[in-house]
Amino acid sequence: TCQSFTPFPASVSSRLRRSPGNERPLLSFANNIVLQQSPRQDYSEVLVFDENDSTNMKKIEYSELQNIIDVSRPYYKLENEHLVDTLNTDVGYVSDNTMPLGFFCTVVPEMSIGREAGSPISSAEAGRHMAIAGSVAAALNQPSKNNGKNYYLAMDCQLEQICNSQRRFFQDADLFEIMDSNDLKNNHIVILAVCYEMTDRNASCKILMQFPEEYDNIAYYLRVNYTVMAPRLFNRFSPRRALEEDVKYPSTSSTSNEIYHKKSQPVLHHQPDDVSPYAEFRGLPSDSFEILSQNESAVTMDSTIPKISAASCHGHFDGNPAFPIAFMFAHCTDLSGKAIGTLIDTDISFVEESTSPADKKKIKEQQDAGNILNFVSAKMMAHKMVFADTHGLTIISEVEKVQNTGERMLYFSKVSVVASSSSALPGGDNTEGLIVSTNIVFELLLA
Repeated sequence: TCQSFTPFPASVSSRLRRSPGNERPLLSFANNIVLQQSPRQDYSEVLVFDENDSTNMKKIEYSELQNIIDVSRPYYKLENEHLVDTLNTDVGYVSDNTMPLGFFCTVVPEMSIGREAGSPISSAEAGRHMAIAGSVAAALNQPSKNNGKNYYLAMDCQLEQICNSQRRFFQDADLFEIMDSNDLKNNHIVILAVCYEMTDRNASCKILMQFPEEYDNIAYYLRVNYTVMAPRLFNRFSPRRALEEDVKYPSTSSTSNEIYHKKSQPVLHHQPDDVSPYAEFRGLPSDSFEILSQNESAVTMDSTIPKISAASCHGHFDGNPAFPIAFMFAHCTDLSGKAIGTLIDTDISFVEESTSPADKKKIKEQQDAGNILNFVSAKMMAHKMVFADTHGLTIISEVEKVQNTGERMLYFSKVSVVASSSSALPGGDNTEGLIVSTNIVFELLLA
């Protein structure tokens, strides 16, 4: 079940501005607030690896990473973080043009497996952790002249489930050799991220997520292009408005009218870092699904998300809360699974429990009970960001069975996410309110 399949290319909004000589899209901004930048450490110059350590790795603390990226807990959930000397590592050939510092970490799943089966982590959660790891790899290799914490916006991503023999870019890299030499548990999910291209405005990374052997040697492989920007640029297009009940001020003696007209900066009081809105995701509301059209070979469905709150973005740009693209993808896969089940007249249930690498038996039981979708691949293009307290979202999934795939039963879902205030018609030009476009391929596994 881990043969590769390339999804149809996602369309790119014509409204995206492109830099001269660069094919990657850039976002447009309006004037707003400038934040002070703090100096950053140039890890490429000061890092000295131990010549006696065959793994060429060095531990790095979460607090250090907070100086260079603006993704924090609970959205950031990586553990056992290490710098990797990619030029001298013995974990396998990576690439001739790889930046000198890679990033290695582990992760324990917290989100529900949803309507998927076959791996210990949902594709959306895998993409979330891998994209964060890629942003860290890019940040570690940023020139010291780019002082302060930068924002890494994942604009163009392609995620695939692969076999270990299909690693391609990473070739023979065995992440468990790193684990064994660093006294890590062999039931961890491990991630290796490398940055292979960087300009002042863009960074490109490739990330490998490897599972323990009991998962039949499957792995996830992510390629992602980031738009990189300093805080002063990023804050020009952030609404910076009062964020519902999450915005409070040091003084509580003022009237509500006075509070919302103060010129001083608000203090954001969020939930504790161990309270994760992502772990609480239980799929789209069952009463939000609507069939827009259906025939024997295809179905189009939609669902809606209310106005995004700051609490639902916790840890994702806390100074300017924005709905994470990877979390949005969880909503896309959920709707896609529901649409596939509608097309084949089968109830593909949403499994609410989270899983861990030690839960293979539970996953098998879920699959036997009818949770029979296996993620194959996805290509996602982000067109705009969704800041907290701006608007809700409408998600549209157009599902059809992929033809000429031999014995494999593959289903293709073309998903568009638009602002809920925008008019969206299946198959039409909805670029005005388009937030994200993604093409997802699932394999139907008969229970």
